[in-house]
Amino acid sequence: MKIAPLFYSIAFILLAFSSCIKTFEQPNIEPIKSKHVQFTVNNVWENSDTPLALNQDFHHSGTNETFNFQKCNYYLSNFQLRKTNGEWWSHPFSYFLVRLTANHQYQFDLVDVPFGEYDALRFMVGVDSTKNVSGAQAGDLAPSNSMFWSWSTGYIMIKIEGNSPHADLNYFSFHLGGFRNSDNSNITRWKEIEFTSNNLLVTGQISPKISLNADISKAWSSQNKLETYNSLHAPNSLAHLMADQFLSGFSLKNVE
Repeated sequence: MKIAPLFYSIAFILLAFSSCIKTFEQPNIEPIKSKHVQFTVNNVWENSDTPLALNQDFHHSGTNETFNFQKCNYYLSNFQLRKTNGEWWSHPFSYFLVRLTANHQYQFDLVDVPFGEYDALRFMVGVDSTKNVSGAQAGDLAPSNSMFWSWSTGYIMIKIEGNSPHADLNYFSFHLGGFRNSDNSNITRWKEIEFTSNNLLVTGQISPKISLNADISKAWSSQNKLETYNSLHAPNSLAHLMADQFLSGFSLKNVE
């Protein structure tokens, strides 16, 4: 009988056919497990929603002085988010140069944030020591942004310039920088903010957003009035005072 050879022939054909089918199967695709979080930094004046603007007079109620800003740039970096279990997630690379322009709002995306629920935010005002000593950088850290002290090999944390009738020659210029701890010149500061109303939910169904207020007026007080100090380009005790005061100006506006 010829049944056996016929059986083996059919089996071979079916096996070959099944092998061909497997070659056309879709490859395994990892499900998306992260999403971008949109940040908005609102540059404001004196604990209010009054937008800070260039080339416009602003009265400081604490010093009773007038400020007219021509430039206001500062670094925010090293973003971290705290999960509801208390564990902190750190972004591997997050350096943003916030610039005051015609728009008081500055937006950027914190990319690839893992899905989850977060109840607090932490970031650095300034640039960490590693990047300060890593040579020429690109993007927001590029020396072409004029936020780098080539003479001392360090990033400027905050650069604020403008005009005021209360300053010598009607001009003020504050460049705060420094990252070394050994000589007490570290001007970088950490800011931690709790999400008291709504936690940040990062899922595939929503577009998560965080909005911060930056009250630039906090950089000045009765201790450093313009009539006394209107120029600073060194990491000294006055720079420490202004760095602490500037840090206090950051607050949470809302979480979506």
